Parts: sequence; structure tokens; C-alpha cells
Amino acid sequence: MGRKWKTVVGITGLMLCIIVGYAVTNQEYSKNHIVSEKVNEMGLSEHDTSKGNQKADVDEKNVQEEANRKEVHESGAANTEEKDESGDTDMVSSHKAEIEEMSDYELGRKALWMTREEAQSYTTEELVELVVHYPKLSNIMAFEKIHDGIVALENKAVIGELASRSDCFEKLLEKYKKISCNWDLLTERDDMILSNYLAIMFLELYFGDHYNDLSPEVAKELVEEIGKKYDKMPEEYRDYQYATAFFDAIWWQNKGIIPEESIPENMKEVIKKQYENWNYKFVE
Repeated sequence: MGRKWKTVVGITGLMLCIIVGYAVTNQEYSKNHIVSEKVNEMGLSEHDTSKGNQKADVDEKNVQEEANRKEVHESGAANTEEKDESGDTDMVSSHKAEIEEMSDYELGRKALWMTREEAQSYTTEELVELVVHYPKLSNIMAFEKIHDGIVALENKAVIGELASRSDCFEKLLEKYKKISCNWDLLTERDDMILSNYLAIMFLELYFGDHYNDLSPEVAKELVEEIGKKYDKMPEEYRDYQYATAFFDAIWWQNKGIIPEESIPENMKEVIKKQYENWNYKFVE
């Protein structure tokens, strides 16, 4: 009987130890769980609370370094904004070599399938190169009004991104002054793309549609260049189908008004006669 009693007492003691140990462990777990929830609410990491769950003091040196990094970042952002507002796009671009190596067909395909997000990573000058090779520039002529055709093209990613740039007209003018039409190729093969005629026509229509948005400097240089291109144009192409795209666009936008200063000196008689024949209003 004494032996059984000792056994019962021993078992009971063991169970009490287990119960007490469980209670202590459970209490510690609950405490840690509550602390963990508080940590999560405060947005702290386990590393921050590993030593007594106390809030870590930030070293003064780290604070200063963080402040310095923030200052540099804000300074860089400010410089970028200044460049964007001033139209300065002389930035290093990883696309320059790629574009220079592409054929006309590859440039056209690239422009056709480019997304707006992708276009944003290109400089304005690079976008111009893609736009003049855009294979569907001729779609502009499918609309009753030139302006509607321009708007439709500007809804395309690459052209829309170019139109949003502050230096769009300046870079387009640079390209217009460099590009020339291969009239022999146009005559022999009637190829408006390879002869560059389509690109030139688009540029002249685009400038004409946005003539009122051009700066006086850009407008003056543009008119001079139109006159130079007209001098190089074969006689058989000096008609309304080839020589007057720029003025057609201006006429549509100005409701029949063609400003005198928009016409090169060597084209005034030709343009005046042409538009009088069409009964278009002309400003002396």
C-alpha cells in the first residue's frame, strides 16, 4: 500500500511539473506573440526587436549619410526636370547604336510595334528617326481633313511620345533639313518610301498642321528650307500633289487663311496662283 501511494505521489508530481512548465511556456509564447503583433503594427523588423524588443537608436553617422543620399537624389531629380523643361535631350542613350545599325525596314517595324512605355526611353532625336520610317504615314491621306489624320497618327505610341516632347519641332526641323527626296527613284519606281518622299510629305503636313505652335525661329528656318527643297524639285513635280502639302495643312488649320510669312519668296507666285485656282482664300 505504501509503495503504491509513493507511485501515485510521484506520478502526480510529474504531471504537476508538466502542467506548470506548459503554463509558463504558453505565457511566454503569448507574450512574444503580443510583442510580435505590436512590432508588425509599428512596421519594425525582427532584427530591430531582437535585443529585448527595444526600439533601435539610429547612429548619428547613418542619419547624416541618409540625409546626404537624399540631397543628392533630389538634386539629380531637379537637374532632370530642368533638362526636360529646357528641351535639352543631349543624354546618353543605349538605343543610338541600335538605331544606326537598323535598316529602313527594321526601323519601320520597330516604330510600328513600339509601346508608349518603351518609347519613353528614347531621346527625341531617336524618336524622330523612328517616326520618319513609320510605315503607315500615308494613312494621313485617308482622312477628309489633314488635322484628323495627324491626330490619328499621334495616337500611335512612337509619334505620340515624340509629340509630347518640348523639343519636338526643333528635332523634326533638324531632320527635315537633312533629308532629301530621290526624285529619280520616285519617277522610275514610284516608291514613295525608299525615295523619302513620304517622310518629307509627312514632315511638311505635320509642320503645317502645327504652324501656329511653332516658335518664330523654327517657323523662319522651316520656310527657308521649304524654299530650298522647292528649288531642287523637278519641274513636273511642282504642282499641288507634291509641292503644296505644307500649305494645305496650314489652310485647313486656319480655315482658308495662308499667312504671307509662311510662303518662301521663290514660291509666292506659284502658291498664290494654285490657291486662287482652287478658290482658296489667300492673305496678301
